[in-house]
Amino acid sequence: MTDTGFARWEIWVQDTDPSDFTFTDDADAPLDLTGMTFRLSIEWAGGALLLVSGVDAEIVVRNQAVAETKGLVTVNLSAAQRALLPVDGSTIRFNIQRVDGALKLSAPYGEITAVKWVANA
Repeated sequence: MTDTGFARWEIWVQDTDPSDFTFTDDADAPLDLTGMTFRLSIEWAGGALLLVSGVDAEIVVRNQAVAETKGLVTVNLSAAQRALLPVDGSTIRFNIQRVDGALKLSAPYGEITAVKWVANA
């Protein structure tokens, strides 16, 4: 997912695959995220999650010295965190805030669709 503003994010609640967010500059080149902090907030009726890079292991700024991971932030919600998300079609909103000194930018932001699959017996 990129940092272009409103986004839809599908999360499988029984999975633990990470989600990568790519941050780019105005020329669409990977942004150097060195020294930046990221805050992920997820909110729904009756619940919320807040994760901060450098504090919570679930949100990680990838190695900015490597071309393949420059501009990337990985979110790896635990199975317990995913299980909190309502799968009944309720509105779930998210926002990733990029903090660079006194500058705070909120993008991407949008809605999460929490999906639960049924395994065949």
